[in-house]
Amino acid sequence: MMASGVVGSLLFALPPIGLKACGLIFIHLWYVLDCCDGETARITRRFSRFGKELDYVAHVVNHPLFNLAFAVSLVGMGRYSTSVILFASILCISAELVLRNIVSFSHMYELKMNSPVLKRNRGGISKKMLFQIVCFFSVYPNFALLFPLAYFADLYFRTSVALYYLLAHTAVSSLLALWRSFRWVSTIVSAG
Repeated sequence: MMASGVVGSLLFALPPIGLKACGLIFIHLWYVLDCCDGETARITRRFSRFGKELDYVAHVVNHPLFNLAFAVSLVGMGRYSTSVILFASILCISAELVLRNIVSFSHMYELKMNSPVLKRNRGGISKKMLFQIVCFFSVYPNFALLFPLAYFADLYFRTSVALYYLLAHTAVSSLLALWRSFRWVSTIVSAG
């Protein structure tokens, strides 16, 4: 999974359109392999803490590489401000890492304290549905799978869907990171 993600990122960042198409294939292969590794381990009953940690590391390596490859590709179009794209990508990478670590910390806390930290959304059905829709389009792995398609649409139809998608993803990831961070700190302070 990790190798497929790295190869996909590198190929997608390169200028020739054929290499970008190959990068898209490797990025989608990354997701297929990500779905298969845990299932294979459970079926064969060959799972370990090392495998779980390796899966975590693969995400920490691949997600920032995807964002950088997407940013390089958008800059390579020559239509957008380089500083805006790079700022959005760096903010997006940071928010993704914060979210991943908070989820990991809260899982460890739940195991140690035997109590849930991040309670589920208790809003009405419409709030839950809206939250699910926003998350569907704006969190990994969906962002990594959908962004390259938006990029190719921009390339051929001369739209700006990919740029707006990156900016929306960055905004949602940043807000989720702030919200989860606040909830995490509140939980720790109230437990202390």
